[in-house]
Amino acid sequence: MTILESAILYHHRGINVLPIAAGTKRPPSGCSWKRWQSDRQTERDIRKLFVGDVGVGVILGEVSGNLTVRDFDIGVAYQEWTTTYPQWAGILPTANTRRGQHVYFTNSDRLTTRKFVDGELRGNGSYVLAPPSRHPAGGCYSWRIPLGDSVPTVDPVQAGLIGTP
Repeated sequence: MTILESAILYHHRGINVLPIAAGTKRPPSGCSWKRWQSDRQTERDIRKLFVGDVGVGVILGEVSGNLTVRDFDIGVAYQEWTTTYPQWAGILPTANTRRGQHVYFTNSDRLTTRKFVDGELRGNGSYVLAPPSRHPAGGCYSWRIPLGDSVPTVDPVQAGLIGTP
């Protein structure tokens, strides 16, 4: 699937997207994403934005249905989470990244970015690179557990994604 096709697929699932300049984790020069943090895109907008050699970022937070990502940068931390919370680890969309995994979920709160020893929680006001984007240091993001028609809503504390229950 191409980057443009992926961006349109994410859009149809209610997720705002932004192009990411090749070899970076940032939008291309001159592409402001501030507007897309609150305004819903159209497919036409996406077709205009995604030209040339770009990756796809998904905009997190309210504009994308309170989409949030737990970024596990340390493999053992992700493995411990999957062992402790198998009921969530088996159903939450999960992308393989260069260093670990991104676990996608929605929630009823407006969560913002928080840093942890093993990664971070990324929420309202942020974005992440998404499959099939290339990581600047090499390799491509890929789905371990594919994004379905909808992203499950979970309490991030009860699901072990922030803090302890």
